[in-house]
Amino acid sequence: MNHPWSVITTAVVICCLLAAYAYNTLGINVDTNDLFSRDAPFLQAEDRFSKLFPGEADQILVVVDGPSKMKADQAADQLVAKLQPRNDLVLSIQQPGGGEFFRRNGLLYLTTEQLNGFVDQLTKAQPILGTLSANPSLVGLLDVISLIFQGASMGEKGVDQSHNFLTQVATGIENGVAGKPAALDWSALLGGSLGSAMAPRAFILVHPKLDTHQLTPGKPASDLIRSTARELGLTPDKGYTVRLTGSVPLSDEEFATVEHGSWVAITLSVLLVALILTLALRSWKLIISALFTLGMGFLATMGWATIAVGELNLISIGFTVMFVGIAIDFGIQFCMRLREERYLVQEFRGSMDETAKLLARPLLLAAVATAAGFFSFLPTSYRGVAELGVIAGGGILIAFILTVTLLPALLTLLQPGPEQAPVGFERLRPLGNTLVAVRKPVLLASAALSIAALVGLFMLRFDFDPLHLKDPNSESMATLMSLASDPWTTPYTLNVLANNPDEVRAKSEKLAALPEVREVMSVFSFIPQDQDRKLETLQNLGMMLGPAMMAQPPASPPSVEDIKGAIDGTSAQIQSYLDAGETKEPIKGDAERLVAALSKLSAINDPARLQAISAEMVAGFGQARALMAEVMQPRPVSLETLPESLRSSWISADGQYRLQVFPKGNVQDPQQLLKFVDAVRTVEPNATGMPITIYESSGLVINAFITAAILAAITITILLWLTLRRMGDVIRTLAPLFIAALWTLGLSGLIGMELNFANIIGLPLLLGLGVTFPIYLVHSWRHGEDNLLAAPVTRAVLFSALTTLASFGSLALSSHPGTSQLGVLLSIALGLMLVSTFIFLPALLGKSPPPAEQAGPGK
Repeated sequence: MNHPWSVITTAVVICCLLAAYAYNTLGINVDTNDLFSRDAPFLQAEDRFSKLFPGEADQILVVVDGPSKMKADQAADQLVAKLQPRNDLVLSIQQPGGGEFFRRNGLLYLTTEQLNGFVDQLTKAQPILGTLSANPSLVGLLDVISLIFQGASMGEKGVDQSHNFLTQVATGIENGVAGKPAALDWSALLGGSLGSAMAPRAFILVHPKLDTHQLTPGKPASDLIRSTARELGLTPDKGYTVRLTGSVPLSDEEFATVEHGSWVAITLSVLLVALILTLALRSWKLIISALFTLGMGFLATMGWATIAVGELNLISIGFTVMFVGIAIDFGIQFCMRLREERYLVQEFRGSMDETAKLLARPLLLAAVATAAGFFSFLPTSYRGVAELGVIAGGGILIAFILTVTLLPALLTLLQPGPEQAPVGFERLRPLGNTLVAVRKPVLLASAALSIAALVGLFMLRFDFDPLHLKDPNSESMATLMSLASDPWTTPYTLNVLANNPDEVRAKSEKLAALPEVREVMSVFSFIPQDQDRKLETLQNLGMMLGPAMMAQPPASPPSVEDIKGAIDGTSAQIQSYLDAGETKEPIKGDAERLVAALSKLSAINDPARLQAISAEMVAGFGQARALMAEVMQPRPVSLETLPESLRSSWISADGQYRLQVFPKGNVQDPQQLLKFVDAVRTVEPNATGMPITIYESSGLVINAFITAAILAAITITILLWLTLRRMGDVIRTLAPLFIAALWTLGLSGLIGMELNFANIIGLPLLLGLGVTFPIYLVHSWRHGEDNLLAAPVTRAVLFSALTTLASFGSLALSSHPGTSQLGVLLSIALGLMLVSTFIFLPALLGKSPPPAEQAGPGK
């Protein structure tokens, strides 16, 4: 190296310019739809559906849980009213099953039997309505209870139907005495099937404006929703929980997890690599040179990524961690060989020349083979991994170029001192000799392990649900899984298109007849059946209830004396019922519980507290009565009177109709999911939705990796043949690699570790990374090395493998399940690759070839 300063300056300037270009230009594509080529038929169908119904993509589903169904609906109404004007962050907003339209017309969607049950419930609640309308206080509430037990004492029938009402009142009194919220769920008490049979939950669908310039584009809208909920008091301490899920929060939380995990992994990887370099090289001059070369390679690779693809995606961003462990291999090999030559040749320039001669060919071969493994992804339709291949392949070649230019220049300036002892593992020499001496038993043992691995291959499973790769503890994922167990809120539904109403009805009938389908919905599902009869029934109910449903002028709160008197009178009436001896369950249990609760309530001497409990227990009565009055006056519903936000979810702008197909059974089970998809496709081959995306994407991924693995194997074989020129040496070099791959897959099957969209990336990577270790050892063996375990090359390979393992191990510690599982599989594969390289390969190679057959320097 005659001009080291020129080489260093040129390399640093080029790398820094590339880094500056990347800093100002390199983007991050957070759209998971772009991970695949959109040429596949199922993706084209998905894109067509998204254009027809843009509001169905990029959604935030807001789940509002409240103390009661009525309060959850009211909270959702308040949240929508606050969010609606924020068109800077909210493009559109809907309330599935909520809002003014469903609040007024909800009873028309009940079946005739359900409506009759509601009418019967409200008719029987008429005494409660009348008494409380006249006296909306705890005194009026206790008067109702007295009437119930008076009827029970007289043997009236149907008293047991008051059980839910009595239970709620007893619970409210107990809570009030204990200092807890004493409010009753009046919507359930008055509405029956409208309240008690439904979860106290409401939904809001927000189509947000995404900020595509940041890693989490939906975060501004999500932050707005959360801050608005807090401003409205929709917090857990007040009985409300507001959670976000849907495609936008799921993506945002995943990318945030990946971003955080990547920085942690990079930091940990660099620290571990520095520690391993210290143990391997034992010279600060070598360590600094190797790390500086690695850093410049990283900067240049970011510039290459900007030039080659222009952006990082969820998969390619992972190479920022992998690069540290992979690219340092060349530096370790060079520095370790230099250490050995400094032991053999005291003059520095001579040792550098000899190092360059010995390593030029194996380093180049290893770099090209590794790059070929990455570039093998290019012809596949898995665009996310193909871009990873482009970036990684180019990065490996950049690392090689810097290793043979920048690193020697740095070392020329620093000139590490001579070594006092051989660099190899002299203590392993006996083991190396033994492996050669007993090579047949070692090869037989390797064959036996390979047979066991073949058994494991039949047990290997592929989990093709990408939701299983997300953090289950994140809010969006935990909420989604809780909704997935509900047949009405499951995300595993399919969408089918129809051209006209007749086609909608025809397809609905065919789909509904499938045993794998539970329900089919369309815009016509929102047109209630038998409306005339239902409207007449509700009109008659309103006339019968009359004044009980009308709001009364506000009355003065009862005095403490009135409350105490009502407590004593009600307690006496209940006790009279108990003393009569004609008690029956569950009313008997309700009576005993109420007597105990009223006794504690009567013992309260603080007038303000007693009146507060009275006010709280009837606080929701007026709202519930007003709601009942409103729902009993629905208007006829037709396609034209449906809200536009609802119509646009089911009828596109060009007149296409959407059908939503709900599955029967547990479609989180892969086999059930496939049955559901196959069944629906018999009726509509162009159906879209999450189940089809999951199913078809798995096929694309598997085919992509089979293609990449085949291309990598062929390319690497050709490279080895062009370099080694002996088919026997080519086979010897590839054998440990394929043995390690077989062991990896077999062990995964035996221990029950499934392959998935994330960790399957490691298999083609193994071909590119794993082939470098045998290349170095076979090259050394071809040059006359009889004992590979004791040779300096083995020390270099071991520490190189440890640095790579450090990078992969840091991935395994990621909080993102997909990244973690990739790190685990790569770590297992690399560990087995070392066993194959250091145990199987020496036994396979045996003694080095005779001098006449050995390769000369650089060959």
